[in-house]
Amino acid sequence: MSGFLYIKEVEKKGRGVFSSVSIAEGELIELCPMLVFSPDDFERMLSTFIINYCFFYNQEKRIAGLATGFGSLYNHRTPANAYHKMNKEDKTVSIFAVNDIAAHEEICINYHGDHDSELKIWFTSRGIEYCS
Repeated sequence: MSGFLYIKEVEKKGRGVFSSVSIAEGELIELCPMLVFSPDDFERMLSTFIINYCFFYNQEKRIAGLATGFGSLYNHRTPANAYHKMNKEDKTVSIFAVNDIAAHEEICINYHGDHDSELKIWFTSRGIEYCS
């Protein structure tokens, strides 16, 4: 699938991930290896923009991961048309379609896990204005 993915600017969001072909509900969109950072690295990343592109690998231990490929570039939406599933053993994050996604439609995940979560803490904790 990843051969069909591309990046395009999205108003008020920056870069977003799109597909040049339709994606069926439940289909694996992308399997992204992760670069997993130590708690010391996490503290350094908090003072840079890079933390905004990371997944919490283990929030309690303050370990974050950066998904390679397009993995760290998916924008947030509620409800999202895709979801992410982390595999800590393989150090990967998979992106799956929640429903059918039309060609050239933006592929979005929900940063709070469940595709329909209405939490906004990811944005408010960073002082970022939430836009759906």
